[in-house]
Amino acid sequence: MSKNQYRSPQLEKKKKNLLMLKMFFWVVCILIFMYGFVFWFNHASISISSVTVSETKFAVSSDLLKETNEVLDEKYFGLFSKRNFLFVPSTSIRTRLLANNSSISEVFVNRDSLQRLNIVIKEHEVVAKWCGRDARTESKPCYVVNEKGQFFAPETGVHFF
Repeated sequence: MSKNQYRSPQLEKKKKNLLMLKMFFWVVCILIFMYGFVFWFNHASISISSVTVSETKFAVSSDLLKETNEVLDEKYFGLFSKRNFLFVPSTSIRTRLLANNSSISEVFVNRDSLQRLNIVIKEHEVVAKWCGRDARTESKPCYVVNEKGQFFAPETGVHFF
């Protein structure tokens, strides 16, 4: 004889309902925990609210600040803010600034405090100035050259030598 023959259908139904109630309870608890974690992760008290960019000769600081804020305004997995001080995307900021600004040789991203991010820019050193003739406009644009022989910015009239 098996054990199941002594169980009534009502008892089986009660056990099944109890199991479903426990599963529902745990799913609700997990969802509440996840919501709380996402809320805490995006809270303003632990978010970067101020970004400063060091002075530069060629790159425009306001453009660098705008690019940095665009990276920080993104979200991880569509839920978690990249402005959280624990998970500042330093590599993404560095890569984007280097890719979009030919005058920059190095970028250093540092946190000054829980809510402040400091970006230090090191630009290429000017070793020469090259002027050529533009056939379309009959003008002679000038460019500055770095130590690797790369043209990295138009000459702005500032004397570097």
